[in-house]
Amino acid sequence: MKLIDKKDIPFTTKKFFDENYDLITPENTERFQIGLFDHFLNEEEVIEFYDSNSVEENFSENEMRYFNFIAEVFESSLTQIFIEIEMDELSNSKIIEILNILDFEDKNIWIEFVKKLDNANSKLIEIDSKKELKMFFKIITRELTSPIFHFENGKVNLLGNFDLFFPMFFENNELVNKYKGIALKNNLHILKIENQHYT
Repeated sequence: MKLIDKKDIPFTTKKFFDENYDLITPENTERFQIGLFDHFLNEEEVIEFYDSNSVEENFSENEMRYFNFIAEVFESSLTQIFIEIEMDELSNSKIIEILNILDFEDKNIWIEFVKKLDNANSKLIEIDSKKELKMFFKIITRELTSPIFHFENGKVNLLGNFDLFFPMFFENNELVNKYKGIALKNNLHILKIENQHYT
């Protein structure tokens, strides 16, 4: 992995939040959600799901679905994968918190990343391996911070969120179908958000 300057990436990063930090849909994209269910949960289903505590009971199994998904995305990608992270959020205490929650095999990757932060202005990371990608994905599944993942030269974007539901943005239907296929193979579902707030 390496930190890179924005001017060195092959696409323009998008604006996903308005001045109130509400999620918006960038121009020329469509908003979707990747999650565990094949439909949007209604209020009763949400209550039932969380009352059963199934998020905690099955967290490792559900998290593994995402790791398998992200590994296949890496393997099928013909372009470099980038992660955008707010460096201002990485206080010393946040760095230690993330280190403590990561699995043993990821700690060295995180430490190597932190070492690169000295005098770094960039908030973009170029990913070189599945292990690096998986480690950064754990940061969002475990709700430690919310980086943005850029795939397909920025034509597909995945944002951090809560409860193993993540916003995704696509520039065309061909990419939607590609990622839906990978998601389904890993028992995940990509659903279109119909009511979108556009920039």
